[in-house]
Amino acid sequence: MTTSCSKRTDRTGYSGEDLSNILSIQRDRTSKQTVLTVASPVSWKIYSGPSANSIDLRAPLLEGYEAGEYVLDVPADYRSYFQVVTPKGEALLAEQHLPLEGAFNFRDLGGIRTAEGRYVK
Repeated sequence: MTTSCSKRTDRTGYSGEDLSNILSIQRDRTSKQTVLTVASPVSWKIYSGPSANSIDLRAPLLEGYEAGEYVLDVPADYRSYFQVVTPKGEALLAEQHLPLEGAFNFRDLGGIRTAEGRYVK
């Protein structure tokens, strides 16, 4: 349910083709810089938010039309979530390597794709 104070303007999630083989998000451990890697030339738009339910889909954080690595301007002090939209589909992404030092739970592991193509619950 979306509340009146939510920034969310549309539903996020997965649709269309599986984009996990051409898109990934990584945060450099030292510099804390977040990078989107696009492995195949396709037009794309990426949106961000502090949680999967609060991604603002009104204006993209960045958009492009080519393969490459793109630095994302997001806060370094918390994990950001991303909705990527391409002509082939949509995918919800977050960085794969989680800083678990001092963590109280492992809920952020949910949604990570396994080598067998399934998802962690």
